[in-house]
Amino acid sequence: MRRCMVVLCLAAALVLSIGTASAAPRTSGADSHLKAGQSAKKCKGKKHGKRGKGRKCRKKVAPANVAPTGPKVTLTVGSTLPGAGTIDSSPNALSCGTVCSAQFDPGTVVTLSATQASGYFQSDWYGGGCSGRGSCVVTLNSDTAVVAGFIQRVSVSADAGDNGSVAASAPTAPFGVCSGGDCEVNPGDDVTLTASPDTGFMFDQWTGDCTGTDPVFIFSAIASPDKVCHASFVPLPNVLLSINYSGDGIGTVTSSPAGINCPGSCSASFQQGTALTLTATPTDGSNFAGWTGPCSGTGTCTFTLNGPTTATAAFFGYDPGGPPT
Repeated sequence: MRRCMVVLCLAAALVLSIGTASAAPRTSGADSHLKAGQSAKKCKGKKHGKRGKGRKCRKKVAPANVAPTGPKVTLTVGSTLPGAGTIDSSPNALSCGTVCSAQFDPGTVVTLSATQASGYFQSDWYGGGCSGRGSCVVTLNSDTAVVAGFIQRVSVSADAGDNGSVAASAPTAPFGVCSGGDCEVNPGDDVTLTASPDTGFMFDQWTGDCTGTDPVFIFSAIASPDKVCHASFVPLPNVLLSINYSGDGIGTVTSSPAGINCPGSCSASFQQGTALTLTATPTDGSNFAGWTGPCSGTGTCTFTLNGPTTATAAFFGYDPGGPPT
């Protein structure tokens, strides 16, 4: 019985010594004094031969001290509209247009920047304590998610074809970009289109996403989809100019451009908007007393013909033939 107790005690001691040895780092007397990274030669002799001859040696390197790696925090970034732009970080660990993430040491300060693609607008930041436009600066003390807000812009395109032009403007849109008849703005902005006819033409109407006969068309609080408009123009109509006489004198009235040579041709049609000059010339024995109608006074009569018009020239003096008819 006593022998069995001794055997059991020895077995227990062996198990304990094996566990202790496996837990402790292995060193030899020759290299237990080495510092990390230092090396010592370990030689192995041959089974036969003189002692020390034919021995093979190899270097044994003590394990280097490796600084422990601490826990990381994760920064995840995304976009409200995938493909509307890219998000980049400084330090350079992130660059994507959808959703991506990277790990950083706690306390790292990361600056995020958003670059909008054509047709889109970076409007805001969400998360990480960021908002508005510009850069987003985040101090990473824990896992953080930041989203870049993008919106799709609205484009307006207007053409006039021949005989006129269209100008687009967005004076109240802070980020509006306009050139010629085109504008690109954010939803909710106002866009104004102004149609201007060439000489001899007048604005007719809008077609497409614009309607009406007013040459100025306004998109108020514009929304998607994109807008396309066309302005059309027509030639100005012809209008009639007539010349009358008053008084007992006689004389002639001519026009520039040509068309009136009265008496003889005392009425003529001209295109609406034509600038006309009438000249009254009394004959011998008569005096020109003045104009009534589009002009007054005794000089030449200059005016723009915008509709049917009658001009009266007054001549006074003795003339057996009387005034012209």
